[in-house]
Amino acid sequence: MPVEKRPRSSAGRSQGPKRPLRNNVSIGFTYSVGTDSPGAPAVDVIGVLWALCVPGIAVAFFLGLLRRRLLAAEVLERVSLAVAGRVDRVELRDALATALEDPSLDVLCRERATGRWRDTGGQVTAPPADVAGRRAVTLLHDDGVPRAALLHDRSLSDDDELLESVGSMVLATLEHERLEQELATSL
Repeated sequence: MPVEKRPRSSAGRSQGPKRPLRNNVSIGFTYSVGTDSPGAPAVDVIGVLWALCVPGIAVAFFLGLLRRRLLAAEVLERVSLAVAGRVDRVELRDALATALEDPSLDVLCRERATGRWRDTGGQVTAPPADVAGRRAVTLLHDDGVPRAALLHDRSLSDDDELLESVGSMVLATLEHERLEQELATSL
């Protein structure tokens, strides 16, 4: 029984009966509308609209990123203005809760000497994971050691950059408070 060979193109590839789906769809669409029919301009309009979809999606994506950045900048501006002067931990918590629009937000601080956690009122509390309940916990590290924790709404967990920026501001504020206390005790 002889074996039937398919003809090969000059590139050495087999010219099989299958074409890519994209070509079949576009050819089928062109033939169904017809290039000589009165609806031929519809093919051109659909082609132009299709060609504009990709840049349109890119522009929409860019605008979404820009909007997100502007919202993050607005939140950081509100926090930085609120903590620009001397603030205690209660004022810091209130400023963060207002800026992030999360009234359930809380800041827990870890004592350097004992490692115990304290809430914004200065009361000793359980570790953040035990206190969180339905809130998310973001630990704020300084030199690899957790120094503070934000207990916040879970929806804020989607924005790591915002939490990282806010966390840096919290750590800077707490460090400033600690240095003021050391200076006051040394005088």
